Amino acid sequence: EKSLIALLKALVSAQPLAAWMQDEDGRVPLHYLVAHPRVSKEVLAAYLETAKKAAKHVAIPPASPSPIARVHGTTFSQRPLNNDGPPTPGGLHGKGGKVLGRGNCAALKDVWGWLPLHILCWNPALSDGKLKGRKGTLLLEALVAACPSAVHKTDEALRLPLHCLCESVVATEARARVLLKTNPSAANFPDDAGRYPSDIARDNPKLPLALRKALVSSIETGGKKAAVLEKPGGFFGLFRRLSSGEHDSGEEGEEEEEERRVAEEERQLAEEQAVAAAVAAADEAERAEAAAAAAAAADAA
Repeated sequence: EKSLIALLKALVSAQPLAAWMQDEDGRVPLHYLVAHPRVSKEVLAAYLETAKKAAKHVAIPPASPSPIARVHGTTFSQRPLNNDGPPTPGGLHGKGGKVLGRGNCAALKDVWGWLPLHILCWNPALSDGKLKGRKGTLLLEALVAACPSAVHKTDEALRLPLHCLCESVVATEARARVLLKTNPSAANFPDDAGRYPSDIARDNPKLPLALRKALVSSIETGGKKAAVLEKPGGFFGLFRRLSSGEHDSGEEGEEEEEERRVAEEERQLAEEQAVAAAVAAADEAERAEAAAAAAAAADAA
């Protein structure tokens, strides 16, 4: 692992632009790194950090600025790469493909719309060897942390990373929860064939039946939580109604009920705090009385 990290650092430092250069399949080195059997959380972190540092010393030729460019800290042209993928830089090309500037290389799609996260969710190394179990889950968490928006991105077949995970041999409950934590709505998102992640997991012949059932249960639980938030009476639904100025008697009744519930919870909390304070005062008085008695006994002796 240390030798691989040293090699990656040396390569990126020697060719800083390589981290954002596409090949004929639209892939950057990170796509291949996350598919490698020796990839790990530490290797990924070292690569991303080295690429980030190297990018600071690379001069990108000027192009027409855009709001996206200002957010990413670099200059891009307006023409998109593919679908909702990142814009391409104006007038800068490298051997073998296009150089995509200095944005987050974990947010770049290939010609099939796959982000590095889609590929990691397929990597069979996460089901055996050193990445089996917790280490593979930690690697997934690290890539999600490096690019949280990737959990919301679809490929050309409208598959989210969660769809890919459920169709692979590396799926586990813990890994599904990592993706659902960042994007709970993924459980309720169908691909272009109308399949939900739970449908794919249920029919996945690569997984044992017990794991399939547990995985489906975990996904459906996440989907129910997302549905509660998104339904008309939920948080996001209420926010949308308030933003649009929609108010009716039913909504006012719901708001009044919520206010009463909050007031009751506050009252109960105040009572519990008062009881706790009284108990603490009684304990303190008892300790003071015992100390006084001990001091009087000592004086008498």
